[in-house]
Amino acid sequence: MQQQPYNRQKSLQFIKEDRLSCKNIFFNNHTLVHGHKQLTTACQMAYLLIDEIKTHNPSCNADGTTSKDFVDYIVMSHSKYFFDNSGIEQDFFRVHILQMLIMLKQSGVIKYINNQYHIEDFNKETLNGTLFDSFWNKCSWSQFFPSMPSIAAHMQNNRSTIKKIINCKQRTFFVDSIAIDYMVSTDLNYRNELMFFSFFDFSIIRWLSFFGYLTYKTDITSRICVSAVRSL
Repeated sequence: MQQQPYNRQKSLQFIKEDRLSCKNIFFNNHTLVHGHKQLTTACQMAYLLIDEIKTHNPSCNADGTTSKDFVDYIVMSHSKYFFDNSGIEQDFFRVHILQMLIMLKQSGVIKYINNQYHIEDFNKETLNGTLFDSFWNKCSWSQFFPSMPSIAAHMQNNRSTIKKIINCKQRTFFVDSIAIDYMVSTDLNYRNELMFFSFFDFSIIRWLSFFGYLTYKTDITSRICVSAVRSL
């Protein structure tokens, strides 16, 4: 398989032309959210939602989905505290907020009773691990990443392979190299490599960075690279 360099500019242009629902988003892991400092981005988003639910006691739909008004409020009020680049569209902050709500509900931190959310007791010291377990083992990735549900399901079914590939890499590595290794290891033949690289980045790599396993690095070629912070 011939490797195509995956860089931010080409990926954004491709996504713009193909109307794929993902972009390269970078969050600041040192953002202050309601007094919480030096937390993973996942925990920052979780605390943000927990605090706002406690404050505003928003209603939810009968199936437990979040009211649009509440999500709109979160996006308008807080997106600027998470984006490193103010030019990035708020739509993708909305995506991650909705994904975090799914994780909070799957983990049992949030429950809904009579069209209202309720915050259950949780261990603050292990919140990041609780959320990661929810993401890695409990959430349906095809629902979590609906832009490419069949590929998301394929990745979830082969997540042990993803873990092995990442843990075997050197400390700093390119995202496209991980994606190619995954395609080869699982015999995944996807017709458009760049689309898969973008989705792989937006889904699994992005969330592993949110959980503090990986961190994005700047490469002089604009090729997307990450550094391993700790073993997966």
